[in-house]
Amino acid sequence: MPTVKKFVKAALAEDLGRGDLFARCMEPTKRRALIRCKEGGIFAGVRYAAELLKMLKVKYEFFKEDGDEIHVGDILLEIKGDD
Repeated sequence: MPTVKKFVKAALAEDLGRGDLFARCMEPTKRRALIRCKEGGIFAGVRYAAELLKMLKVKYEFFKEDGDEIHVGDILLEIKGDD
C-alpha cells in the first residue's frame, strides 16, 4: 500500500505534467487564502492535504480535523505562501 507521501507525489506528477503554467506567469508576491465549506458534511483528507502543502512549501493551518462535522461557510483551512 502506498504511503501518503508517495500518493501525493504521484498525483502531483500526473496533474502538473510540464509544470504549473499559471505559477510560472505570476510575479513573486505574498498570498493568503481561506478555504471555506461549500456544502455540509464530514471533513476528511487532512493527511493528504497537509502532505501536499508541505511538499509545496506552503504554510497552512487547519481549523477542522478529520471526522469533524462541517457546515456551509465554515473556514476549513488557511494557506499562506511567499513566492
